[in-house]
Amino acid sequence: LVATTTLAANSQRAEHIFDPFPAVPKTAGSQELALDPAHKGDHLALAREILSKYPSFELINAKMLGGDHSGLKKMMDDAHELGYPLLEWIRTSNRAHLASVPARLHLSRLRTKHQFVMISAPPDRQVKFDELKANHGTTFLWHGSAPENWHGILRYGLKNASNTNLMTAGAVHGPGIYLSPQGALSMNYSRMHHQQGQQQPAPQLPGSQAQSNVFLGSTQLRLLALCEVANVPTLREPVKGQIWVAPDEESVVTRFLFAFPSGTQFQDASSSLDSQTPVFESEVRHCLSSLANIAGAYS
Repeated sequence: LVATTTLAANSQRAEHIFDPFPAVPKTAGSQELALDPAHKGDHLALAREILSKYPSFELINAKMLGGDHSGLKKMMDDAHELGYPLLEWIRTSNRAHLASVPARLHLSRLRTKHQFVMISAPPDRQVKFDELKANHGTTFLWHGSAPENWHGILRYGLKNASNTNLMTAGAVHGPGIYLSPQGALSMNYSRMHHQQGQQQPAPQLPGSQAQSNVFLGSTQLRLLALCEVANVPTLREPVKGQIWVAPDEESVVTRFLFAFPSGTQFQDASSSLDSQTPVFESEVRHCLSSLANIAGAYS
């Protein structure tokens, strides 16, 4: 979450994709905001400054996983006076239930250890999806999007961005969320810093982050999502076996997010990532079922 927020804040497209913008009070309990969504243009530089002061994410994760709340707060306060309040906003503004997949349940054919599961989507999105799932059944399809876009996607869900200022890849097959059963095809759309069909220079990240964090240390970072899609009547397959289009946002939820920090590990896995094969679908549903037994949240 911190990585995707940092990437969105430092993107050349931050005006559009750094949404939601943080709401952080100047001091605890204050009604006056140091970071205010109503003044995004004026406060973007401060948000970038705070994020630039963050310790390595490995250190942050170690404190969180170790339950050292007081140690985490002190570390963030020492980094910047607004460091901890912003971190709390990043954590609490994500209403989806996102968690690391335990190593024993990894989908090994992805060839990456960085695997995350969205056990439930944002609550309002999940309720609507569950109804569609019960009525129509579901399938699994891939979606690729630039890493900086995931700050918003994780909080709002995938959007039909066709013909909006969020669109980066066109809509030749009509408006909707573009998906594919072929992992390699979706991976082509997961490049960083994509704007108007051109790959832009990487944002200038602070040295401490760029060198110490696996997700920010390479401009080759790719994030690939595996989505669960309700088989609603509006779901289309304009290019057989290659491209599917879902005009109805509520029919799509992200189930897995796979990170490839260097971008290269994916090449060995791409040939086995046809999401429509019975074997692949069985592996995915088994993994989700096993995760349900752990979390008691997925249905």
